[in-house]
Amino acid sequence: MVCVHGLTRNSRDFDSLATVLAGRGGTVFVQGMAGRGRSGWHSSPHEYAIETFLINVQGCLALPGRQRIGWIGTSMGRLMGMALAVVRPEAVRSPVLNDIGLFFWRRLLHRLPFVGEDPVFTDVRAVETHLCRVYVGFGALSEWKWQHLARHSIRHDQNAQLRLYDDPAIGQEFKSIEGVIDL
Repeated sequence: MVCVHGLTRNSRDFDSLATVLAGRGGTVFVQGMAGRGRSGWHSSPHEYAIETFLINVQGCLALPGRQRIGWIGTSMGRLMGMALAVVRPEAVRSPVLNDIGLFFWRRLLHRLPFVGEDPVFTDVRAVETHLCRVYVGFGALSEWKWQHLARHSIRHDQNAQLRLYDDPAIGQEFKSIEGVIDL
């Protein structure tokens, strides 16, 4: 099973699910995408595009014995799963896709007004409060889950300031979208 996160999240979002699936005897690969979590950042905002991400995830199919994979994708991960199923329909089986449809409108980005921001936080609790506010759509998560998301969303910059792992350049590419994209 391959799990791929959303636009502004990271691979650690799947920790609990991956543990359950692996505990049932499955093999789980949680793909971290560039510009998020502990992954490196691209040199150009234009590289934060579905086409580039698709190249990254096709590496999962190069693993020994992995010519067909299950797919769990959230938001951007869903788009990537859909794209991979078009490019390699024989490769994707049993997709679980959520949080985005076949059409993507620029106005939907109003749900993610924080994309591309680079806030500075005083402590991990402030990060948790920020995440609770911007990801209210995640639903009723436990305090432990919010703490987990916060702990795995932060980095210290060169001045020892607390910031999110996300590359602020991610927002540049997506905010330049005009009109409707037919996926």
